[in-house]
Amino acid sequence: MPPAVAVRGTRCEDNNKKMRKTIIILILSVGFINLNAQANHSTENEYFVFWQPNTKINFSHFQAESDTSCIFSVAGHNFQMSATIRLESVVDIPKRRRDRRRKFDRLYLAPVFCKHCSCILSEDSLELKAFQLLFDIAEVSARGIRRDLSEFREKANAVNLYSMWFTTVRTSWENTMRGIWASIFRDVFIEPKEDAYKQWRETVNEFLKQSETHATRPEEIYRFIRGKPVERGYQVAPTIMGDLGSR
Repeated sequence: MPPAVAVRGTRCEDNNKKMRKTIIILILSVGFINLNAQANHSTENEYFVFWQPNTKINFSHFQAESDTSCIFSVAGHNFQMSATIRLESVVDIPKRRRDRRRKFDRLYLAPVFCKHCSCILSEDSLELKAFQLLFDIAEVSARGIRRDLSEFREKANAVNLYSMWFTTVRTSWENTMRGIWASIFRDVFIEPKEDAYKQWRETVNEFLKQSETHATRPEEIYRFIRGKPVERGYQVAPTIMGDLGSR
């Protein structure tokens, strides 16, 4: 009889263990699904549209007050839409000073379209497509920043690389980005060239294809939407080194 009781106890314990494992797996699975849902499906908030491969700017995203001040002219061309596109960034560092000597800082970077900074007087399909090109060029620039910083890290092996060099690399790429933007507007609107938009669209698509390795990740967007560090033991860097290339 005692052995029989012992057997029943063992089965009960085994069942309890299986149950605990199942519950743990379910909890982990739900947490994983929720995190991915937040990271993969949130590509905009009240203020910004964040760049992702399938994210497209549409007329409804132009939400600033639209009046005659919305119109701007360049070389005689009157634009009916005005958009603000920029690179949003934040660097997180370990909270504890002793950890900053052995743990890497974290860079989060994403092109954004500012809804409340962009206005529209009338819908112009070509202007909308041009602003999408600008948005995609901003992503190409973000990828260039990540690539250059990655190369810096391989050479320097510094844990505070982003705190030190991010501004310098970003400034260089932002200058390149604005130069390409100006070329697009010149070729498509100011001094129109035949098939200019089509050719620029193909060129930008090729840029994006070649730089996929350094694309903006969903978790970076989640960091911006969350508004605070996502890693335990990290805080927003209180200071970032200025442009070292200008000294």
